[in-house]
Amino acid sequence: MHHSHSWRRSLALAGLLSTTVVGASCQIADPKPRSQAAAVPAPVMPAPDPAPASEDTGSENAAPVQRAAAQATARSARSLPAPGPANLTESREKAIAIIESFARSNDAQQRANAVELAGIAPKRLHDVIQSGLLDTNPGVRSVALITAGRNKMQEFREIIRPLSRDPSGMVRAAAIYALYRFGDEPDQTPLAKMLLTDDSPWVNRQAAFVLGEIGNPSSLPLLQSASAQRVQQLPPAQQPIFQVQLTEAMVKVGAEEQRAALVAALYPTQSDDAEVAMLAVQAIGETGDKSSIAQLLGLAQYRDRQGNPYPAELRIAVASSLGRLGMDTGLPIAQEFLTAKDEGLRAQSAHALGFIGAGTTKGQASLSLIAPMLDDQSELVRLAAAGAVLRCTK
Repeated sequence: MHHSHSWRRSLALAGLLSTTVVGASCQIADPKPRSQAAAVPAPVMPAPDPAPASEDTGSENAAPVQRAAAQATARSARSLPAPGPANLTESREKAIAIIESFARSNDAQQRANAVELAGIAPKRLHDVIQSGLLDTNPGVRSVALITAGRNKMQEFREIIRPLSRDPSGMVRAAAIYALYRFGDEPDQTPLAKMLLTDDSPWVNRQAAFVLGEIGNPSSLPLLQSASAQRVQQLPPAQQPIFQVQLTEAMVKVGAEEQRAALVAALYPTQSDDAEVAMLAVQAIGETGDKSSIAQLLGLAQYRDRQGNPYPAELRIAVASSLGRLGMDTGLPIAQEFLTAKDEGLRAQSAHALGFIGAGTTKGQASLSLIAPMLDDQSELVRLAAAGAVLRCTK
């Protein structure tokens, strides 16, 4: 069960971007989800016909699955006790203290997670990001670079420039991204070699991620080449994972027709496909694809002939992506697992509630559910809750 715990760590806490980078560089955690086939068999499900991109998910003519989801949400909302008022300032300060504490951990994975979450409040947690850039672990440096780049923290330019020559390919790729975000003109040609010929699949994936984040349409042929060549050179188990990441990057650089491929990857037909489905769910949220809301709702509501839903991890990931797309439909799903015995499920639920609270009108409700988790016995849950509180109080 080692793999299941490690992927939950990254999924719960690195849902923004470092799922691509933390585990490989830190070499202490698998950065992508592993299916829970041994514990929860994934039901076989045929993919429904995609909903039209123009379909109004709130209209009287909504698809049956959407109406069912809306009705389930309404029923759940009526059954929930009214959330008590949360002390916004107290919760936020407590969350910041937790992230600062984890940034000083001896565990590189915890430091990387703390650095990424610091990006939600970069002014308050400026020193955490700076420490990450100077960290001895390449995974932490890589996450810090992406975080600094996303927040255009140009004050770090002189620290970052030497990192473009770092021994780690993942760090070099992240440095290119950060300098690009600062308005510099870094040489992006090394990304092609990292993507197509580097021996490390983690470096391949980091290069794809960075190309997608930069978003230059001219990189589409390069990503297509990787899809046609590099994917087939990887071990069979890694091929569909890398393909989803390449597809996400292609969508980000403007290949809208690739969205259909992400939707197609949503439906696990066997237990080994669950990891790919989770990546596709995350990619749809990351790329802001509201045309796929109906498919996400279908995953959340699906039951097989025995009445079994998809695994909890997949359903909570759906709730998170729905929140990123402005839908609060996943609130009951996230709430369902807040008291789960498994710390990974509790952490993932907190993570999802952060996105629901930040992306919908459910900020106060989400915060009232998240705030008690700042005192959870699990370090994993406390850190996830801290990030979620920051999202809800931005």
